[in-house]
Amino acid sequence: MRRLVRNIFIISTAILILMMLVFYKRLSPENHLKSREIRLASGANDQNQKADESLPETKLDGIEESSREVVLRRRKENLQAACNVLNEEEEPLPPLDTRAYKHIVVDDNYKVLYCYIPKVACTNLKRIFLILKGIVKTSNPLEIPYHDVHFSFKNSLNVLSNYTPSEAKTRLETYNKIIFVREPMERLLSAYINKFTENETEFYENYGRKIIKHYRVSPNVKSIEKGHDVKFEEFLRYITDKSVWGNNHEHWIQYERLCHPCHVQYDVIGKMESIDEDTDYLLQYLGASSKVKFPKRSDSTTKRKTKNELSKYYQGIPKDLLERVLQEFRRDYVLFDYKIPYSVENLRNTSASSQIHAIIKCPYSQCTLHRDKKNAQVRYQPHQFYQANHHKVQQVQFQRHRAKENMENSQKER
Repeated sequence: MRRLVRNIFIISTAILILMMLVFYKRLSPENHLKSREIRLASGANDQNQKADESLPETKLDGIEESSREVVLRRRKENLQAACNVLNEEEEPLPPLDTRAYKHIVVDDNYKVLYCYIPKVACTNLKRIFLILKGIVKTSNPLEIPYHDVHFSFKNSLNVLSNYTPSEAKTRLETYNKIIFVREPMERLLSAYINKFTENETEFYENYGRKIIKHYRVSPNVKSIEKGHDVKFEEFLRYITDKSVWGNNHEHWIQYERLCHPCHVQYDVIGKMESIDEDTDYLLQYLGASSKVKFPKRSDSTTKRKTKNELSKYYQGIPKDLLERVLQEFRRDYVLFDYKIPYSVENLRNTSASSQIHAIIKCPYSQCTLHRDKKNAQVRYQPHQFYQANHHKVQQVQFQRHRAKENMENSQKER
């Protein structure tokens, strides 16, 4: 009888342990990521940012991480792996001249570098840095007029291109580096709506007249003189025309060419889709959350969201033109782990779209490029880039942290 009771107890305990293991596996971050990839593959592309927000808390080397830290860390890991993949396609990246860093704002007090990208909340983020630098005495960024941010205080914020190569190198190695990005096709549309439909006379004169003259069949005299009625298709033809010089304006040029993410290893990668959460974390990260608050997205604009306009503007664009547009911004999609907008069917039905998904379907773009010489095709296969190089990443992070501490200690001694 005792033996029977003991056997029943052992079996019950084993079943209980097995159930706990199954339950734990369902809650694990790895399982969460797999379910996220399945949802994306089934077409839930518009929900990918919300899926990121629900990531559970986890630990890295024994340190508790919040869900926001997990999201930001994985964005950084993705960028590192994506650079590795894309650099296999082309020649190794050459060293950058300091002049290439003209979009990187420097704050020596908070020891931070911020690469601003037009149409990605850059006005409000510049307002934040104007307040942190003490140039404007207010805690409400929206009290600083738009004109003051971009004109009156244009030279008040230092940029990295103003420093000597050695000074720039020191800051790139020891300062926290920040970038904010946005779904590329949405940003492109936002630039068009803002600059070509909202009475921007400067853009009508400098770009509109030229675009209408070269890309419209039988334009009328008024359109050529004023440049006020550029169509979206004409705008897309202009920015993808390789024969035109000077069509790479900062409002629609690629993120990679503005901020050089494979040269500058960004520590915080914010996204427009989660701007409120990312900026809250950023201000806490910098130790400035008590000094200023980033305006909530709902408070800083009364316009319709560009995201809701994607289908309206892109659906009528010829497929060959969409191919060229996606090819132009392909690397931005891969580097920052964006999916082709699900709401725009003709964007997804392109070979460029298939090529992008061939890369980003691997977890966090951790893929290896393989060239099939027989079929002249490029294939991407998963690999363990981050896991294999995790100790190297940690080594670099430790060296930067130590260099930062040494710099702070030397400043205190002075």
